[in-house]
Amino acid sequence: MAIGSLVLAPQLAAQEEPSEAVLQAATVWSVDRARPGDRIGLAIVMQIAPGFHINANAAQLTPQPTFKPFPTQIQVLEAPPDVRVESAVFPQAHDFEADFAQAPIRVFDGTVPVLLPVVVAPTFAQKDLR
Repeated sequence: MAIGSLVLAPQLAAQEEPSEAVLQAATVWSVDRARPGDRIGLAIVMQIAPGFHINANAAQLTPQPTFKPFPTQIQVLEAPPDVRVESAVFPQAHDFEADFAQAPIRVFDGTVPVLLPVVVAPTFAQKDLR
């Protein structure tokens, strides 16, 4: 499976170029094998560098009169036909006070695990699911 479309918004106050990656991501399956008919989990574990954050997902962001934050999204770009990837399950975001916003902005920082539930159809016949 190809995963893409992770929209990031680093903390605006950071003026210098970071010497290391601001965000690193790894994937972890909930099982090492799955059979046709199984429901399994694929975790996207994001590690956000100290001093940076990314905006929460759309369900946790609140509209503001003069500021429109871009939500963090995880989108599966392709999957086998007999595999259904359900909506991402994000952890609880926390409030971040920013001078340019009228109210706190919901953000993620540090280690952020996001779960993608994956349903393998009973008709799945491929040897591997990657």
